[in-house]
Amino acid sequence: MYPLVRELAAADAPHRVSVAVTCRVLGLARQPYYRWLARPVTAAELAEAYRANALFDAHRDDPEFGHRFLLDEARVAGESMAERTAWRICRDNGWWSAFGKRRGRGKNTKAGPPVHDDLVRRDFTGAGPNRLWLTDITEHATGEGKLYLCAVKDVYSGRIVGYSIDARMRSSLVVRAFESAVARRGQVAGCMVHSDRGSQFRSRKFVSVLARHDLVGSMGRVGAAGDNAAMESFFALLQKNVLDRRTWSTREELRIAIVTWIERTYHRRRRQRRLARIDPRRVRDHHDPSRSPGCINPTVTQPCSSPSTQRMPCPGCGGKLCPWTKGRRPLAVRAAGFWSRFQRWRWWQVSRRVWWTAIGPSRRCSGTGKSGSQQTTPWQAKTGSQSDQP
Repeated sequence: MYPLVRELAAADAPHRVSVAVTCRVLGLARQPYYRWLARPVTAAELAEAYRANALFDAHRDDPEFGHRFLLDEARVAGESMAERTAWRICRDNGWWSAFGKRRGRGKNTKAGPPVHDDLVRRDFTGAGPNRLWLTDITEHATGEGKLYLCAVKDVYSGRIVGYSIDARMRSSLVVRAFESAVARRGQVAGCMVHSDRGSQFRSRKFVSVLARHDLVGSMGRVGAAGDNAAMESFFALLQKNVLDRRTWSTREELRIAIVTWIERTYHRRRRQRRLARIDPRRVRDHHDPSRSPGCINPTVTQPCSSPSTQRMPCPGCGGKLCPWTKGRRPLAVRAAGFWSRFQRWRWWQVSRRVWWTAIGPSRRCSGTGKSGSQQTTPWQAKTGSQSDQP
């Protein structure tokens, strides 16, 4: 804007406008303008221009050099600078290596090839604990920057068996989450691990962790959130109950809130309909592999309840029919079905009575039917009484 003010205030301008009027119209202060007029180019801008010329000369001679090699050439030419400064100048001007820069790493780019096949195919059911794990990464912004969470969920009990929180989304984030899950669950050989096709789950570190613990990998398709819908459902709960409840100023504050909600609320207090209205911790405690088959945990106040509503052996009772349920649906599920049927029957009775009270008199033609006899309501017929007609 300052060059425009100078041109309008020039003596040879066709329509000369004073500096005070121009600055007042444009909303500019006059003192910075006069400082700029005395020195249009600052020393810092002039020094950066010389450095950019040196980097450009090196890039023009050797297009395959990256910013580090360009920095060495610029130092030889007499323009010394920090490595970060050279990277910033090359980034602003697009001076990347001809073959070393990976381009097009945005949201609309094509994802890398999968390292595992999709073995789940949207069948999110587990025959027992440590049979199928789901994993994914979510992020949330704070006043200090983004915070990333990688969680591992056991499909059978719905429990978060392992998770890791960090300020950067790297492969080590996923590795720490799975090392935590394996340390908690013990023998997990043969467990299937399903994820999306993120670069962290396709990294060599993560693949080596799966091979070291005899885990079977599985990956969904690109852009298909339904391939990992059960894990996305957990993240939706976390988003509504923790992340979006308030504004988080620090990463540590959000980390403590996430850990508290998972360990205190989701595992111990949030009952799930899929688990016959019990929390994931009680499912885990009853089907503890360290106990003998068929035993009942004394801390559980209700009989064994397999998440499946079909007549099938209970995985926590040694592969046999549970002695408490005999393979039938859990008691809570059966009671809920009886209550819903009773409510439907009661609603039908109330609707029938309201219809006869509100609409019946207009249909009875002032108390007489086709044969001229007085009509009665069903409940009057049962008691043998008739209402007085006007």
